[in-house]
Amino acid sequence: MGIEIRQSIGADADAIAEVHVAAWRVAYAHVVPAWFLADPRFESARHDGWRRKLVDDHRPAGWDDNDQVFSGVLDGRVVGFGHVGAAHGPGADGEIYGFYVHPEAWGTGLADALIERCHEALTARFEDALLWVLTDNGRARRFYERNGWSCGAGDGLVEDLWPGPSMAGMPPLPAPLMETQFRRSLR
Repeated sequence: MGIEIRQSIGADADAIAEVHVAAWRVAYAHVVPAWFLADPRFESARHDGWRRKLVDDHRPAGWDDNDQVFSGVLDGRVVGFGHVGAAHGPGADGEIYGFYVHPEAWGTGLADALIERCHEALTARFEDALLWVLTDNGRARRFYERNGWSCGAGDGLVEDLWPGPSMAGMPPLPAPLMETQFRRSLR
């Protein structure tokens, strides 16, 4: 298996959107209603959002002008992405905004290579970083813990209610989801 981790390009936008949608449909099936995951607006909003980001270089107001998106490529196909930049809120300097791997690529080693590239990018700019994980996503929690992330470090456990994606055209979630903040020292 050939694994490549590289800076994302505009041509990756649709593949990244497909990864995002497929990962949500499998990883969140137990916490996100099936109607939401099957709603065509969910998929089209992801495609539109990634095209705006990677093709048009659009960032919402207040986002890091130096954020980076990395594509995880397996045998020539984009099957994962990691999006990093300055933290949106308190708790750390840097943040992983999004990190998803297509379920078909789970267990291939691509996620480990991709998280390492995210760590390198964050370490180049920041002292520490955070990310948010749905509290009920045990697989993701174990992955981050295995890769040096912890919740409850520093000033204690941080949990919050996440209202859902705030992308144009995205259907609203019927209720917020509990998420947990993970942190990692980069030095």
